[in-house]
Amino acid sequence: MRPTLFVVSLLLLSPFVFAQDVKVRQEAIQLLERAHAASTSPHLPNLERVDTFRVIEPDSPAQEGSYSKVVVQGTGSRIEINLGGYHLVNIFTHGQVAIEGADQIVPARLMDVCRLTPIYLVNFDGEDVIHEIVDREVGGRVARCIEFDTLRGEKAENNEI
Repeated sequence: MRPTLFVVSLLLLSPFVFAQDVKVRQEAIQLLERAHAASTSPHLPNLERVDTFRVIEPDSPAQEGSYSKVVVQGTGSRIEINLGGYHLVNIFTHGQVAIEGADQIVPARLMDVCRLTPIYLVNFDGEDVIHEIVDREVGGRVARCIEFDTLRGEKAENNEI
């Protein structure tokens, strides 16, 4: 009888443990929408960006690499990445994507390079429980920070953005 009572009480109380204030979630979503608007202007100019880099590892010779991005508003964009024998081309145009080289394994060092200058667009989904929004000092300025948990099965990952 006791184990059954424990399981029933756990099932009844578990939604309250991870409950979130709807107003706090709404404010967090509004903060993300403002960040998205600032990061993805619909009126960006046409651009061409070429980054070259060198990967140096102690047990192998240095490898030259490049990251190239061309954007033509109203037409699409082209991204090309090279590192040693790895070559990837992505072309985005009018809702279609053409990919050359997707069957290759991305070198770990190349993933590090791609993380250096990203714009991450974050969204909350049903696995995310927003706890609170707090003001913190970041780089000498006050920033609104969202504290939340991401629940995956029985695991909870504490996050802040």
